[in-house]
Amino acid sequence: MVTVRQAVSSDAALLHRMARRLHVEGRDWNSAQATGFFLYVGSEADYSRKLSESPYCYVAMIDETPAGFLTTVTPEGVAKHPSEKNRALFLDNGQYPLLLEQIGVLPEYQGRGAGQAMLDRMIGDFPGHRIVATIIHAPLRNERSIGFLAGRNGWQQFREVRTAQRLWGFYERRGPGS
Repeated sequence: MVTVRQAVSSDAALLHRMARRLHVEGRDWNSAQATGFFLYVGSEADYSRKLSESPYCYVAMIDETPAGFLTTVTPEGVAKHPSEKNRALFLDNGQYPLLLEQIGVLPEYQGRGAGQAMLDRMIGDFPGHRIVATIIHAPLRNERSIGFLAGRNGWQQFREVRTAQRLWGFYERRGPGS
């Protein structure tokens, strides 16, 4: 059975360990595309700070065992990004979205509803109308994440942004009143 709880600062070490397992580095790229992957693994301090700054971060449990996590950056956090150029990528009608930063489920628990349960909880808890996620398109396309957000959950791609080393897809979910 899948349960989802709000993540708290003391979960930082747990999130760090799970993120390290989901990190693409050292994994077969074909299997990483199929199972999803993280490019970035924050330190325990990074996760602790993130969890204390956003109430929309979660841990999925399957049979009382941690199976995955979801982290976000609040609209206020996005508005404080140090790069004006990066902030502008998210701004819409004078408002910033909730940024879905990382969502991952350990491979042995995938296909059992943990990712969907965390996504549904985040959407249900967030009172705003717009949520955005960025997903890497190149050099390694995160097919699993694209399929999950865009294919299965109907999020719409609204832009692609090329950086020096990567191509990013920007996906959004707009709720009622958007």
